[in-house]
Amino acid sequence: MAVALGLLFFLSVGFLSLATLAGRGTSASLKDSTTTRPELVLQTGHSKGVDCSAFGPDGSWLASGGSDNAIKIWQVASGRELRALTGHTNYVKSLAASRNGQWLASGSSDRTVKVWEVATGHELYSLPGHTSSIEVLAFSPDNRWLASGSADKTVKIWNLTNGKEIKTLNDHTERVMALAFSGDGKWLASGSADTTVKLWDTSNWRILRTLRKQNGKITALAFGSDSGWLASGSSDGTVCLWPTESDRERFNMKHDASSVIAVAFGSGGALISAHQDGGIEF
Repeated sequence: MAVALGLLFFLSVGFLSLATLAGRGTSASLKDSTTTRPELVLQTGHSKGVDCSAFGPDGSWLASGGSDNAIKIWQVASGRELRALTGHTNYVKSLAASRNGQWLASGSSDRTVKVWEVATGHELYSLPGHTSSIEVLAFSPDNRWLASGSADKTVKIWNLTNGKEIKTLNDHTERVMALAFSGDGKWLASGSADTTVKLWDTSNWRILRTLRKQNGKITALAFGSDSGWLASGSSDGTVCLWPTESDRERFNMKHDASSVIAVAFGSGGALISAHQDGGIEF
């Protein structure tokens, strides 16, 4: 089964490289040039390091956020900068695109969340409330809610019809580093430096269960397309697969000791993980 992955590499001098990797088999690495040859497009524009990124849902545009406090939106096909978004007063640490591609959310070390209109660059909302940097963001599938996870150990839920805070989820004991909504919108998963994954019921924002298995920080989360499975990646190099109706993992795998930076489900339900050392497992 062919698998295509988009990977981002961030260079400290403010360059952004986009690599597209297509390969066959069960395992691949960008270090393995005999298996595949990535196609690279170098995009420049940030004056300092690039810290986060997010693709639009159709893959036609890419947003990047940096230590220069700015956000850039790029056309993927040409590498051309479409627009710059300014307004944050400190590093931009997290980005997320809405499922309809109309909105981009950004989180910063200035402790605010901003929501932007992608087509115009207009700032729709500036959402204060966190007491530390915003580490991760996630839109609900119907674009009604935005979840923000922070170094203040909380997750905040925002109503995108009026920009008001709905709920603060404060069960984690360390910074929140990963968020994911299930495809049906029934659940929100949060992962933390406290090594746990929390599963929340979005009908009342109550915690359903706490998942404990991995020994490192939870750095990545993803639900399967049918919402029946949840994958969690950790800084200890492991990926766990959990049935969403259980607190026992079905299996776990380990890629040396390299931290997991992303997990995703591919076509046919294949579980894919990307690691800090450049390795990919699928």
